[in-house]
Amino acid sequence: MKEFQSVDSITLESVSLEIGSKLILSDLNLSLSNSGINCILGPNGSGKSLTNKIISLLLGPTTGEIKWNNKSITNFTIPQKAILRRQIGYMAQKPIFLKKSLFENIELPLIIRNIPREQRQTLVDKGLKEFDLFEYRNNSPYKLSLGQQQRASFLRTMIYHPQVLILDEPTSALDPSNTLWFENYMTNNVDEQQFVLLTTHDQFQVKR
Repeated sequence: MKEFQSVDSITLESVSLEIGSKLILSDLNLSLSNSGINCILGPNGSGKSLTNKIISLLLGPTTGEIKWNNKSITNFTIPQKAILRRQIGYMAQKPIFLKKSLFENIELPLIIRNIPREQRQTLVDKGLKEFDLFEYRNNSPYKLSLGQQQRASFLRTMIYHPQVLILDEPTSALDPSNTLWFENYMTNNVDEQQFVLLTTHDQFQVKR
């Protein structure tokens, strides 16, 4: 199976999710299109992160259908889903890093995608400079401030230019200046061809 050349729509139809014997999501219907930044607005604990993980193919629904470009991918095999995951950039709400340098953490998605070493170094160094993190390239990400960690997590998500970009509450713990930086970057730098989904509990962010 080949990758999708572009992702124009993602649909969830009658999706439910059970964990153990507990029903977590019930009869969820969602239709998203590649026309600007898609936003899911809801309070904490409303299931936004679980929805993101289902869309990102990190969790499989108990019932219901997941469709990309109106094609069901629900019953794809593990290798088929692995191919699709290579097209997805997923930024979790809380940054998680390996016990390696900042450079090595940002480089990892490129290694997974078999990008040549010299090209990896060029892309990572360029990204670190653009995100104002270059001076920390040899440091542990956990020595950075929370705002810097979020930038590093965002850069790692963006570094391989994913077709589908899913951002789970990316600014929930940030101060106003870092939130403004993130929103400006999203507005000015996300490719029109990228399918973008942002979840937030901040209704003013959605309006912006």
